[in-house]
Amino acid sequence: MLVRIVKRTFSGAEYCPEQKVLKLGGEGSTGVETLEFELPEEWAGMAVTVHVQQLDGTLPQPVLLGEDRCLEVDRMFTSSEKGLWMLRAMDGNGYCAMTRPARYECYETFTADGDTEITPSQYEAFVAQVLGAANTASQKAKDAQSAADRAEGAAGEAQKAKAAAADSVQQAKGEAESAQTAALSQSNCVVDGGNKKYKYFEIIVNNVEDLEVRNVIFWKGANMVLEGCKNIWFVNCTWEGINPNGVNKIWTCGIRLRGRMENGESIWCENIWIEGCIFQNVWYNPYVNNGRPQDVSDAAILP
Repeated sequence: MLVRIVKRTFSGAEYCPEQKVLKLGGEGSTGVETLEFELPEEWAGMAVTVHVQQLDGTLPQPVLLGEDRCLEVDRMFTSSEKGLWMLRAMDGNGYCAMTRPARYECYETFTADGDTEITPSQYEAFVAQVLGAANTASQKAKDAQSAADRAEGAAGEAQKAKAAAADSVQQAKGEAESAQTAALSQSNCVVDGGNKKYKYFEIIVNNVEDLEVRNVIFWKGANMVLEGCKNIWFVNCTWEGINPNGVNKIWTCGIRLRGRMENGESIWCENIWIEGCIFQNVWYNPYVNNGRPQDVSDAAILP
């Protein structure tokens, strides 16, 4: 609290605080307020003391202000609910000036637990409690960090497991496709795809007889070539998204029928049956067949 001391010269010199009454907290309190005195210029370098007269006339020991001209309020004031205070300035050469006494007030309180001061043991217990709470909070923070580290490690392991599972799925998919491709090259068998998509690039079926292929979705390949095959049935199959897969010089069609050479003779395909099949979204490839791509691309079946 700033307390400014002003000098008035009307009808003679008079020093007095600007505040008529200082409000200094509760009766019996200490350290809740600090008085910061702003003194007249002529008091610079002088010894200034604070004097208090409590309500019952008690005069506590005066207090000398330090260089900062501040005073922490203690029971010199608050032992009484009200009283008077003043400053006295002296320079050691006979000069002595005093402020006009002014009032101070403390609001009424009551005694808690019969003690007016906290005992050292009570303070030590309080410090121990605070330190205990701090240690507990620190341990909880460490535990939380450990849990976070464990969670991060588990997340890393889960990511690795996910990647491994994806690799396994891809490998299994590749093995399944390889198995299906191999099955298409076997004579005297039935291949049922279960209406699932079969991703491929190019399928060559050579010298196969008596093969039935059912419910296969041939998906996003370039072409399927039958070379000298006999008695082949395609039932309820679909060829979808046939495209060159980034290879310009390749024919794009659903099925291409070709011959094969055996003992110097050409053996051609016979009895190729296509029942209930669909060919859709077969790409046109303008880069093949020397300017006549329409002959070898964008076709369901090339005889």
